[in-house]
Amino acid sequence: MIKEIFESERLVFKPFSSLTEQEKEIVAKSWDNPFNARYNAMKDAKGSVEELSKTAEPTFQDLSDYNDCMYFRVAIDKATGEIIGTCRFGKYYRSETNECWDFGFNVLLKHWYNGYGVEIISIMIELAKNEGVKTLNGGADIENYSSYKAMIKNGFEYDGYDDDGDYRYILDLSKPAKTKAEIDKAWQSHLDMTKKDLGIDKFYRLEKINKKIAEMVKRIQAGENEDELVKFYFEELNEIEKFKFC
Repeated sequence: MIKEIFESERLVFKPFSSLTEQEKEIVAKSWDNPFNARYNAMKDAKGSVEELSKTAEPTFQDLSDYNDCMYFRVAIDKATGEIIGTCRFGKYYRSETNECWDFGFNVLLKHWYNGYGVEIISIMIELAKNEGVKTLNGGADIENYSSYKAMIKNGFEYDGYDDDGDYRYILDLSKPAKTKAEIDKAWQSHLDMTKKDLGIDKFYRLEKINKKIAEMVKRIQAGENEDELVKFYFEELNEIEKFKFC
């Protein structure tokens, strides 16, 4: 049984029902941010946060019901009490049993590049093992390098394409942890595959975009106005490669 509140090294995970109105606004704003929404766009972020704050824990009684098979949590910094991101995890909707789980995560823009994605996935892996889950299924848009890197660092292996044409990565929870050399090799293979699938020109345009995003985040972390920087960089980067919203 998943605890209502659990912890990783730096984070404590709490249900959406524990959020204050101000915290709900913070989460919704993060989900609406164009750099987060680039791969996780939704029609009504604020409404979705409000709905999740009223959603009970899954019972897994109806495996065809997404909401009855998924846990939702907010990740909070233990030291500061600041919201770092959100995550979901539970039964993979294309599986007929509860032995294969799916997951997703979102990190607030100003907390990017601090290893939180890797840490969030690692605690979901631990929880899945404790629940007797055999495999974890992970997928993301082919252009979403950060999500794939976080998965690969946690030992996920390439397993072809899913029905949406995205890469499918899986983790066999019975296998031992990978070495750093194995992880580095897997990441290089992933980059080579991405370069081939996207084409050289688009691959390097995205590399340029990602460097600019890293520059923006660094400025936000240094204390510059996030809203102004997001608007400025989004307009600039959209000229390089039109952002698609999934």
